[in-house]
Amino acid sequence: MVRHATYAVSIRFRFVDLRRLGYQGFEATIETPIQAFAVAQVRSEPGLRSGRHGFLVGDLSNDPATGCPGMSHRINYATEVVRMRIPRSCLGRPNWVRVALYNSMTTTTADQPQPDDVYVDNPHDNQGFNGGSTERLFRE
Repeated sequence: MVRHATYAVSIRFRFVDLRRLGYQGFEATIETPIQAFAVAQVRSEPGLRSGRHGFLVGDLSNDPATGCPGMSHRINYATEVVRMRIPRSCLGRPNWVRVALYNSMTTTTADQPQPDDVYVDNPHDNQGFNGGSTERLFRE
């Protein structure tokens, strides 16, 4: 679920069997009329199951890592829900956003996981990556 509201873009991932397992990433690539893309990510890993979030803004030629003051997240294993909130100010207060979501899990602890150790999914289709995105979501 993605909601483009007055002050923030809110994202909710619902899972069938969310577990405290391996290294997990929950990612939203956000397109706006102002920026080529922005990426909001939450990572869960051994020793930090509450997760940590990050935010990156850029385009295809320049992608400087930036922060996003006010971004927040929550991983709730009991309800199998991951939430993130990205303030619109981090996105340049756009009129609309288009969002692509995906999540990944690596089951190995090795620095170079083998392809069989990495699982990727998205809610847009039955592929791993390149699952498309939402239509333009105008601010409510």
